[in-house]
Amino acid sequence: MQVIMPFHRRLAELAHIQKSRELTEQEYDDFDLCIKANMYYVQKLTGLYELSYLASVTQDVEWQHEICSKIDEVVVGKRKKK
Repeated sequence: MQVIMPFHRRLAELAHIQKSRELTEQEYDDFDLCIKANMYYVQKLTGLYELSYLASVTQDVEWQHEICSKIDEVVVGKRKKK
């Protein structure tokens, strides 16, 4: 299950607002903050996906499960219970 992150929701809201009028200064600030949050989110997930691939090609199943748990934490936003 993939969760819509708050910054994704806000970006969508700002894009919708921008269709009908120019954004306010505060909305531009929010937009900038959301873009940065998205950048860090994508960087984090990309790094984890690359590690997961490395674990799979080295056939390190235990390491790959650890990495997949970290991916779930980032995507879902909480830790899974063991």
